[in-house]
Amino acid sequence: MLFHVTMTHTMDNCPGYNQERFPELLAGFDRLDAAARELNVKIHFFVDGLPEHVAYALLEADNPSSVAFFVSQIPIRQDFKLTAVEHVGDIVEKARTMMPHG
Repeated sequence: MLFHVTMTHTMDNCPGYNQERFPELLAGFDRLDAAARELNVKIHFFVDGLPEHVAYALLEADNPSSVAFFVSQIPIRQDFKLTAVEHVGDIVEKARTMMPHG
């Protein structure tokens, strides 16, 4: 399954305003690939929306709990929203198979 993840944090938890947290943040991001492998999460993209306090990711996993555990490995206190998504091409193909033949 594909999941679009929107991650938001407050100014109080923003590494840009709390630069003393850089070592913890960098170490956490260095561990993300290993966490993804352990949780069987594939990272399609992970981008930051600076200067807003938001980041976005497209992740592939068997279930939403794997994605939630993965995102919780990021050492920033933040809220996140998981949205199951599907490629438009896959939806079009499903729609074609559902069309009445006539």
